[in-house]
Amino acid sequence: MREVPSTISSLEPNPVRTRARDVSVGARAPQRARAMSAKAAAAPLASMLNARVHLITNDGRHVVGTLRGFDQVTNVILEDCSERVYSSESGVEEAPLGLYMIRGDNVALVGPVDEELDAGLDLAETRAAPLKPIKF
Repeated sequence: MREVPSTISSLEPNPVRTRARDVSVGARAPQRARAMSAKAAAAPLASMLNARVHLITNDGRHVVGTLRGFDQVTNVILEDCSERVYSSESGVEEAPLGLYMIRGDNVALVGPVDEELDAGLDLAETRAAPLKPIKF
């Protein structure tokens, strides 16, 4: 069995060395900061857990469903979800999807559904051009 160091400080990086490394790297963030920013990016999703959300994907799809789970890279699990398909000629169609898992690198936007406002929308009469995919 391995022996565990008696103090945590022996495992911590030297702060002076870390700052010097940050400056020498330039615009790139250190690995530890990137990991913390991924957690910080997923943190707002915790307040929307078990609530209805709108999700826009990078390819322009609009999915509405109940947020049941997520992780640190914003992979999401939506339950009872449907895709809203927009058209300039006909109204908005809702295609039921059921349980849906969306990979985090495909997620562009997640936001809560305003139930009152959403209930008052007449989607059959709403006309809109489909969203265009995000270009990187």
